[in-house]
Amino acid sequence: MASVTGSQAIPGSKLAFFAPGFTGAQVNVVLTTDGNTLLTPTIAGAFNIEVFTATPGALGANFNASAFVQGGVKVAGTTNEVLAATLGSTEQLLAGNYQVIDRTGGESIQIVGSAGGSSTVTGSAGDTISGSTISGNTQLIDLSNTNLDVTNKGPMTAIGGAGNTTVWAATGDVIGGGSGPMTVTGNAANTMKITGGTGNLTVFNLGTGNTVSGSTSGFTFIGDGYAGGGGNTIGGGGGNGPGTDANGGTFAQGTEIIAGNKDVILGGSGTILVNALGASGVSVAGGCGAATVWGGTATTVTGGSGTLQFNDGTGSSVTGAYQLGSGNTITGGSSGTDFIDDSYAGGGNNRLVGGTGATRIIGGGGDTIAGGAGALQAEIKTGFGTETVNLSASGSADGVRDVASVGGGTAATVTGFSTANDVIESATNVTAGVFTGTSTVVAGNTVLTFTDGNQMTIIGVTSGIKFTS
Repeated sequence: MASVTGSQAIPGSKLAFFAPGFTGAQVNVVLTTDGNTLLTPTIAGAFNIEVFTATPGALGANFNASAFVQGGVKVAGTTNEVLAATLGSTEQLLAGNYQVIDRTGGESIQIVGSAGGSSTVTGSAGDTISGSTISGNTQLIDLSNTNLDVTNKGPMTAIGGAGNTTVWAATGDVIGGGSGPMTVTGNAANTMKITGGTGNLTVFNLGTGNTVSGSTSGFTFIGDGYAGGGGNTIGGGGGNGPGTDANGGTFAQGTEIIAGNKDVILGGSGTILVNALGASGVSVAGGCGAATVWGGTATTVTGGSGTLQFNDGTGSSVTGAYQLGSGNTITGGSSGTDFIDDSYAGGGNNRLVGGTGATRIIGGGGDTIAGGAGALQAEIKTGFGTETVNLSASGSADGVRDVASVGGGTAATVTGFSTANDVIESATNVTAGVFTGTSTVVAGNTVLTFTDGNQMTIIGVTSGIKFTS
């Protein structure tokens, strides 16, 4: 029977069907209302696709694949193109492994699929393409506007499925994850909105001005270290790891983010690793999960309710708890007890400030330690040259502790010391509140020399210092 024509009077979308290993002319679309009456015959040696036009049905004999295009008609002069009745017509990819290209756009395409099936949909402007709810079906959703058969280019929407979903994205696209793993190739596109589902989320090669939110329970990997990336807002997910990056490597946390210049990164409810080593001007806010930040140049980090460790960094500003490089400004948090440790190799020459909550700070060589509104415990280890401790801004009782460790003595200058509230601490040179080291008064200042080699100069104080072990 001849193909149904008259398609020019029907305003629906135009779909072209393709199959791996077959040219377009070797793909034979056969329309049927119910699967019983075929409007054209199958062709031996061709890739035959059964297209239901009234109600979707089971795949018939002699067919390689099936689809449902509500009210569909054959496009005159073609073997593989169908026009839907209206833009509101239901359009579904059913059984089999094949590709559909929407030539016109503005429609909703649902991938139903089959167990073990593989579906590819190439969209046009205004399309919404949804992945299969069958976990054994994989899907590639192409929103990239790079296919030559796509003439109506523009932003689209993709929704992941229960199986593995790959999305090729473009500027302005909106992409949401499903229950299965999703990989989004950003193609250096801008102003996209990508939101993870419950499945794992992998996103890489972003442009600028994008918003990305991690998986709610799976792992999340977001790579924004490509040339042309940066200036994006990226949120961590709810997973706790381990995860897999885009190159097949593993990470212990639930989220790993490789930052681009001037990214704004927000922690989630799961654990997170932020790698900003190759970036500058990155802003990181911790979430309620444990966060590790590898700082770059001028990284700004604010701790959340979860623990925070900060590594490396140059000229950075950090609020939370850390392991440091040099040239950073670190401020304690607002609640709980923060711990700032700058005694690691590579640290030193940082400004470490207590927070409004209690803060314990272990100083490094060349550090300036300052009290905050909360109680400060400043620890001076041996082997770090010189350090400065300023307690003048503190609003509570503070302690400055001598800590014996490997190496020569450390010379610490202490200003703002209050004899009414503050105390000098040492496990080796204080017995029953009495200092057992050497104490001298020089030019209106008290110089304390400890047997481990440390020395503290208490500026402007000549008597009344309290000691404890």
